Amino acid sequence: MTKSNNKKKRRSPMFWVVLAALILFGAFFIAFFVMGKKKTVEVLSEKAVRKTVIASVTESGVVEPVTEVKIAADVSGEVVSLETKEGSLVKRGDVMVTIRPDNYQSALEQARASLNASIASQLNASAAREQAYVKYLQDSANFKRDNLLYQKEVIPQIEWESSKLNFDISRSQYRGAIANEKSMAFQSESRRASLKNAKSELRKTTIFASMDGTITRQNIKLGERVVGTAQMQGTELFRIADLSVMQVLVEINENDIVHLRIGDSAHIEVDAYAEITFQGTVTEIAYSASMAELSGDQITSFEVKVEIDPKSYQNNSSLMRGLSANQSPFRPGMSALVEIYTERIDNQIAIPIQAVTVRKPKDTQGKVDEDAEPEEVVFLLDKFNKVRRSTVQTGISDDKYIVILAGVSDGDRVITGPYKLLSKDLEAGMQVNVAGEVAPGYLKNKGEAAAEDQ
Repeated sequence: MTKSNNKKKRRSPMFWVVLAALILFGAFFIAFFVMGKKKTVEVLSEKAVRKTVIASVTESGVVEPVTEVKIAADVSGEVVSLETKEGSLVKRGDVMVTIRPDNYQSALEQARASLNASIASQLNASAAREQAYVKYLQDSANFKRDNLLYQKEVIPQIEWESSKLNFDISRSQYRGAIANEKSMAFQSESRRASLKNAKSELRKTTIFASMDGTITRQNIKLGERVVGTAQMQGTELFRIADLSVMQVLVEINENDIVHLRIGDSAHIEVDAYAEITFQGTVTEIAYSASMAELSGDQITSFEVKVEIDPKSYQNNSSLMRGLSANQSPFRPGMSALVEIYTERIDNQIAIPIQAVTVRKPKDTQGKVDEDAEPEEVVFLLDKFNKVRRSTVQTGISDDKYIVILAGVSDGDRVITGPYKLLSKDLEAGMQVNVAGEVAPGYLKNKGEAAAEDQ
């Protein structure tokens, strides 16, 4: 045992030398081939180019006629005749509905009789005035004669007083007759007005079309009763619309309404004609907001009317098949998607929207200034694929590109993804690998980028 132990002790220096060499070699390999190789991230990039960018606002709406009128009853009664129905074409002045006229005919005859009686009373009043006038002239002449005789003391005072009293009574009766005649004249005028109103009420039992168009809604049936008054709108019977000119009514959010102007052009997609795009023009923008509540939040929006250009469908034979020139292929209530173009910029540097992110600026020591307001930045690549951060000034955007007014030059390589890397982890000075230049027009939205990154 002693000899064996001595022999192992003599071999131990060589063993430790070999072991140390192996350890040093392993450390060298790790240091230079593993630890020395920094991990690089992979990004997507695209070159900044000059292009045309058109800003737009997109919202869904409902198709409706530009001109539509409601036909309502002005008098009450039973519907005894229906001369039209929903979908029918009508001309201005066509008879549509007749309401039972019996009561209104009786009222007219009663008003006419009252007027005749009033006219007779007026004639009697005129005769009475003439009689009172004759008596007034006679008593006036008698009083003048008696007054002269009284002054000459030819007649006694009692006879003079009797003559004066008769004169005063005749004068008063004559004035009363004049007033009564005027009263009868006013009464006749009132009866004439009543007769005129009765005639008008009778005429209202027959309802006529107020415009040329198509019956788009019918709310009554034969035999039903309708209500109508002069003070308020009566029962709505029909709706007549000019279907040759249609529009889309959309609700635009208050953040977008400030960009819209009368005359802005628009593209319209109607759900019923999914593969056809129609042209339109903004014709009306509401000044008062409409309030709506959605999931507890109050939504403020404004009504905007976009008229559909007839030229965009009149030449389409498949759409206009079976329709006349004064009709359109649309029906009130159809759903539509409207894209309104609010501004256009030509030949301006633009980059993908997802390339612009928001970061807080750094101070002179390279530390993030937490008290500063966030700024819009993009990350650029140099020819060695090293990242450079640039603060930018942006302009309008469409659904893919955003205009860059300052901070990016034509031809700069801009990092466009992945979204998570752009929004949080990417920093200036990082070395990256480019997965490949994104072909012009090929863009991924933030949702796709984030899903891909996950």
